[in-house]
Amino acid sequence: LAEFEKLRQRYGDRFVLGLGAGVGKEAYRSLEKCVTAVPDEYCTVVGAGSPLTARLASKTGGVLFNSVNPKFVKWLMEYLEGDVFKAAYGPALLLPSEFEEDLLLAASIVFLGSRKLIHSFGFGDIARELSRIDIMALVNLRRSGRSIFERPEVEVLDRYRDFLLENFTLSGTLEDIEAKIEKLLKLCDQVILSDPFFRDLGSMNRLKEMVR
Repeated sequence: LAEFEKLRQRYGDRFVLGLGAGVGKEAYRSLEKCVTAVPDEYCTVVGAGSPLTARLASKTGGVLFNSVNPKFVKWLMEYLEGDVFKAAYGPALLLPSEFEEDLLLAASIVFLGSRKLIHSFGFGDIARELSRIDIMALVNLRRSGRSIFERPEVEVLDRYRDFLLENFTLSGTLEDIEAKIEKLLKLCDQVILSDPFFRDLGSMNRLKEMVR
């Protein structure tokens, strides 16, 4: 909070403070403490991928849904209390792209990050298969400039490619992305395009078309 206050003092009151939890009860308790400690005058949003974090977000200025699937966003909205700012946030990319491997990894991280969603929508079998993969080892492989398909276990990830991209990303053709954004904007105030969208020149060059 001290560092955030320095930003406000130096550049003005134009920042949004985003808070998020890791995995597990202890991480959630830490997030609760952070929310309680933040002064009321700060513009604060809480990342929500579960009913617990959605309820907690209701105590702040807004919620950042860790989902770009309208079905999952509707599910999380059932746990909001009161009227708060709502944004949907997730991996995005115009396909085809050289960054598709990064998109697939991002989608798997989002999917495996919400145990409650996995349980509520009956995705347990898929989650158990994907959990056997060392996702962070694959992330490091990409950071070194190599392909994740050098590793044989990626066959499992590739098998669930369509499931992951459809449910946990904003990706595909320009028309595919626009259609999903339109659905999300009927539920939320804002849609935020996450990595790897802004690393891809092809996606960036067509951003104006997407938001017209």
